[in-house]
Amino acid sequence: SQSMSAKSTIPLTRIYSGVYLIAKFIAIDFMIGAQFVLHRVIGSTAPGYGPAIAIGKESHLKIVRAWEEKGVEIPAPFQRQIKVLFAPDKEGVEEITFSHAILPPNGRTDYHSHDRPELIYIVSGRGICVHEGEETQVQEDVALWVPAGERHQMINSGDVPLKLATVFVPAYTASSNYRRCLIAAEAAASKR
Repeated sequence: SQSMSAKSTIPLTRIYSGVYLIAKFIAIDFMIGAQFVLHRVIGSTAPGYGPAIAIGKESHLKIVRAWEEKGVEIPAPFQRQIKVLFAPDKEGVEEITFSHAILPPNGRTDYHSHDRPELIYIVSGRGICVHEGEETQVQEDVALWVPAGERHQMINSGDVPLKLATVFVPAYTASSNYRRCLIAAEAAASKR
């Protein structure tokens, strides 16, 4: 039995292009200074599933220090900073998109949906998740699973930055993720 005191461990199973990509554990360490280190435990298997495999690629640990990444500043009215840390076009991670977003006090995302599910983890701060007409209070150490097609919005209702970690499976490219957010902000600003 493994301890979960130091790491949040999430079993992931995904069928992609008819090939089973199974990773028993993706452990995300939230470290000082918002350093995110993604670990894949090689050789482990989830109960009832085969071994974790990397299809046609050499597998090795990748480390990104979020504070060293420039990211993209999304302008008002959806002001926030987004840093895609892992994606097909960021560190060559084909399976997922892993992002770090910081919403300033009173900051918000646009009210949007995706064609795939999104996992949102609140790293720090407090806010509101608006989803399909409902509002849910969120705070540090809350995880949200947003199904594909469900409209949602994150709002920082606190007086300190709201820090989020997000995961998409299958992956979006970093460039398409940034582009979608910038287009939404520009469209909303032009309506003012």
